Amino acid sequence: MVKFVFSLSAMAFQKVFWASVFFTFLHSLLFIVAVDVTNMTIDEYVNYINPPALHNYEDEFGDSILCVKHSDQISLNPEGHSKKSSDISYKGLNISVKRCPEGTISVREIKHQHVERAGSVARFLGQTKSLDASDDDSVQEYAYVQFNAGAATKAEAFINTWSPYVTSDAIYSRSQMWVMSADQTQILVSGWQVYPELYQDERPRLFTYWTADGFETSGCYDLSCPGFVVASGSQIQPGSPIKDISIDGGTQYSFSLRMSLEIQSNTPVWALYASNNLVGYWNTSFIPSLGKFGDQVAFGGEVKFHSKGAGTPHTNTDMGSGHFPGSGDKKVAHIREIKISDTSGKEIDPSSEIMHNHKECYDVQYNVYEEPYGHTIFFGGPGGDVPQCHNIGI
Repeated sequence: MVKFVFSLSAMAFQKVFWASVFFTFLHSLLFIVAVDVTNMTIDEYVNYINPPALHNYEDEFGDSILCVKHSDQISLNPEGHSKKSSDISYKGLNISVKRCPEGTISVREIKHQHVERAGSVARFLGQTKSLDASDDDSVQEYAYVQFNAGAATKAEAFINTWSPYVTSDAIYSRSQMWVMSADQTQILVSGWQVYPELYQDERPRLFTYWTADGFETSGCYDLSCPGFVVASGSQIQPGSPIKDISIDGGTQYSFSLRMSLEIQSNTPVWALYASNNLVGYWNTSFIPSLGKFGDQVAFGGEVKFHSKGAGTPHTNTDMGSGHFPGSGDKKVAHIREIKISDTSGKEIDPSSEIMHNHKECYDVQYNVYEEPYGHTIFFGGPGGDVPQCHNIGI
């Protein structure tokens, strides 16, 4: 089981979470889609997105962590805050303590230089063509298995953790699972990714993403816009670094990840669990096609990089461990114990399809084993490090 920066030991906050401040979220739902942060200046965005903090500290990875009231997070206040951090009293808090006090959640602070590095607020959010939609200088490679679930209300698996090598032309390398509507425009994503432009480092981090229109104008990563709500009492947040990384040919680490459609206060939400601990949820009011079930579920890897034009060398960025499927035990990235459940809660075995666009660079295999591994995919590759991929047309 992997370790995140914040402990994932068993906690009894789930029941408290669902009962707390839910009415606040329902009240604020109307603002989530209406708030257009992409038209903000960088200063306006940074002032808007960071909630007022009761405490802040720098963690061991150099991230600035804000400790905020659960009800103050941006997804519960998408219209913005009247208070700033400077208005909040620090009385009674030891500001040298590197943890958030009881009654608060941890939020990774988004700083001006983080957004400036991306070039604009829209680019930072992943809502422009340099990130999640294709454009004239970026290429997306993928290797995954898509399941035509029909009516999935739960998807879960154990995701093997690695720290892939990423080159200077890379945007990201990730291992993930996602739930999609039939037309693939409303999508929820989670897993781990190495994304230097977003996180200012090359560490694998837990991430979330959502879009309501196929990555056109809505959605974002982690807590960089209203959408994902961190659970009350959760000691982990989207964007948290992962400590335990698999060793090539040695010790392997994985963590369980689960998305499940749950009804709370008569409202459907997609809850996200990591290592059986509730991280938070997406309300389906802004992704209505996922309000009853997900039509498709997928598991696998992606690499995205900046291209210098047709005929130029392919990126050497790794996907997964950097090894192709079939490279040997303890060497290939995998996602195992894949399980998908329908609206009755019954585990199903839907039809599947192997998806890859350049198997010479990154490939995927899907196998079914005896328990405990069950449905397992192996995926990855070294990209342009192999001759057959180096000069592939992109």
